[in-house]
Amino acid sequence: MNSITTYVIREAKKQGKDVEELAMEWLGNVKEPEVDDSGNANGAGAAGQSGSSTGTGQVQQGEETQEPGKPNSAQQPGEVQQTTVQEDVQAQIDSDAASVKVTVPEAKVTTQKPNDTKYKQIKANQQSGKEVADEIKQAFERCTVPFWKEEVDNLENALKKITKNNVAYVLEQIPDLADKIDRIDAFGYGFDKDEVIKYVLMPIGQAGEEYGWTVSNSVLSLTAWYSQDANSWSLEDIKNKITNVYTDIISEDKVTLEEYSEQLQAYDNEVTKVNSYNQYNLSKTQQTFDEANKFLAEVANMNPKPEIEEGHNNEKNYDWKKVILPDRRWIEVRYDGNGEISTILISHDTTPDYKTAGTTFDRTEIHYTATKAWYNIDKSNSEYEGSITSGYDFEALKTLAEKIFGKKNKK
Repeated sequence: MNSITTYVIREAKKQGKDVEELAMEWLGNVKEPEVDDSGNANGAGAAGQSGSSTGTGQVQQGEETQEPGKPNSAQQPGEVQQTTVQEDVQAQIDSDAASVKVTVPEAKVTTQKPNDTKYKQIKANQQSGKEVADEIKQAFERCTVPFWKEEVDNLENALKKITKNNVAYVLEQIPDLADKIDRIDAFGYGFDKDEVIKYVLMPIGQAGEEYGWTVSNSVLSLTAWYSQDANSWSLEDIKNKITNVYTDIISEDKVTLEEYSEQLQAYDNEVTKVNSYNQYNLSKTQQTFDEANKFLAEVANMNPKPEIEEGHNNEKNYDWKKVILPDRRWIEVRYDGNGEISTILISHDTTPDYKTAGTTFDRTEIHYTATKAWYNIDKSNSEYEGSITSGYDFEALKTLAEKIFGKKNKK
């Protein structure tokens, strides 16, 4: 009614009429038309008569006329006017809501997928080491006293398959490989320390170099040192050096595999989380922002304006203003030191959350700042499900909020 009264006063002023006169016209209480000597009506009242007349565009018998913008017989003038006002307000609400439209972005995976090159190489080395070790074990089983040449040759061919890549994992399967090789003695056609150096020590030296092994106080590489001095070492010295290097390689590889597995698990978890959000929650998040902004636009266009509370938060030192509607929906803005709106809080859903003491509270569904916007989509109000940092225009939101709360000048 307030809106209609305001409109009537404004229209009366425009037309230079009294409010009562204009209202009487809208309500249909106009003077009867004057009638001339021939019995025909003069003026505005003649337009509604029925009968025959001639001339292009004139009324034909049986037709009803209605001037553009005037109510028909089924509508009262006040109803038309009220509908028009409501449509204008709704159009403004829709326009304001569109001006602050949020486009919620799809979630993206931010965790870097770990490089699997080293992981795959280690796994391949482990597999190769096990296969070669199995072949060597079978060859040893065939070498029985007295050793036959074919048996020894078969074992040596198996030993030749040891490489710098798989040697650590061959030794993991056969830790006493050096002793086993040295025991193959076929009266001059067997093995000794030389075969241990050739098939085990040198490959482990090459592998050690790739894992950062160096020779203390020497310019020689590990393999160069082995080539130069190994023949003068005892078998026990050679075995100790082999053990030190291969156990270190296995230990370092274990750490690498564990780190890769942890990184891959973190990546896979995030991929699952992102895919789930985009599939199930993205639309809910978009709806929450849309509903909150529509509510903001509705309050901005209320007539009369809702009552505004205001105050100061001493703990965090900011001024605030707040609107609480009778249905408990509310909007709050907070101001920075320059009197600019820095935070917009919107609660358009009144579903309460319960504290441990049994009391309830109604937290916001949307919390805007210039750099981040938090959202709550499960209606529990207890905590936000997430936030976005793009897809919204905070300055446009401030402008719309100022239609409700106005600007706050710096003190």
